[in-house]
Amino acid sequence: MIISISGKKRHGKDTVAETLAKLVRSRGVQYIGHRFASLLDEIHESVTGEQYQFLHGTKKEISRAQIIFLAKSLTQIYGEDVFVKKEFEKIKAYEKFRGGFSKKAYVFTDTRLKRELIPLQEKGAITVKVVRFQPGDIVLYDNGTTIKEDTIVKCGSIAALLHSGATAGYCEIQHPSIGHFTETELDGERFDYIIYNVGDLDDLREKVIELFTPIIKKYIQYDEKINI
Repeated sequence: MIISISGKKRHGKDTVAETLAKLVRSRGVQYIGHRFASLLDEIHESVTGEQYQFLHGTKKEISRAQIIFLAKSLTQIYGEDVFVKKEFEKIKAYEKFRGGFSKKAYVFTDTRLKRELIPLQEKGAITVKVVRFQPGDIVLYDNGTTIKEDTIVKCGSIAALLHSGATAGYCEIQHPSIGHFTETELDGERFDYIIYNVGDLDDLREKVIELFTPIIKKYIQYDEKINI
């Protein structure tokens, strides 16, 4: 089973991944986390001796600039799929040497670009997007309606409607303060599931458990061959 988690910074991707890891392991399935940025981490640390932590809010501006430059350089030399190929090679190795686990969940916790999302979709990955409503966000419905919300409370009421399917259709959330392409490139892309993060951490964890419990149960019942 392959799972992809997308979402903007501070929207809850880490909490979703951590909760999913505990849930998967509790069902006897091996959890294997993947990050497309892991190659950048490794090279950056080997060159500078400095560990660049993407996931825990300890980014330094100089490190961010170096990482962006490094990512551009690698894609220019080896192609835009260099990061995807590396992670898929890891899955091939895991599938060949399955160890004591017959079931594995390969979870990509930082899917931010189309060149990452599309190959995962082609491999049959379950794609999830985490959305956290914030003051000033713009809700765009696919019928052209635009609603701008000024408070998280109001956004929460809209999220409830979206979750129940009572709106005009699919919606996308725009965050005017976020402009870097790694934060916005997947705006408008379709996902299998969207988790609306409008409560506290416990609420988000409950949503993850509610969503993935039947998915994992179904996966355990049926054999699945991953074709990488």
